[in-house]
Amino acid sequence: MPPHLEALYRERVASIGDFAAILPKWNERPEWRRDGSIGDLLHVHAVPIFSDGCGNFYGLDLASGRHTPAVYFFDSEDLFEQPRWAAGSSLARFLLLLAEHDQALDEGRPPGWELSIDPEIDKCPRAPPIWLAG
Repeated sequence: MPPHLEALYRERVASIGDFAAILPKWNERPEWRRDGSIGDLLHVHAVPIFSDGCGNFYGLDLASGRHTPAVYFFDSEDLFEQPRWAAGSSLARFLLLLAEHDQALDEGRPPGWELSIDPEIDKCPRAPPIWLAG
């Protein structure tokens, strides 16, 4: 398990704004709660960490090897077949962006505002950032 993910689980964050965390229940057989299961994203080498409340997930990349894992948005409409867009170049940057999400919408920030918080988001290898995802 990536160390940053383990640290997030230890904090027991339940939600950030309207985004619900997907936390494991620790027992002899790990299970996930809140709208998701680890199996939903394993086929794309990711683990769900937050839900948007509409059946979609933000998932931490498990295919990054020794590199810092990025966070991607996975859409339920395409059955989570691939990441739709990069949501953060690391778990820490993703959490900062998620915390700013509602305020950014309220303020009408322009596409690419995320770069001010996460200057590496446009370099994530598996999907483009949201403003380039179309």
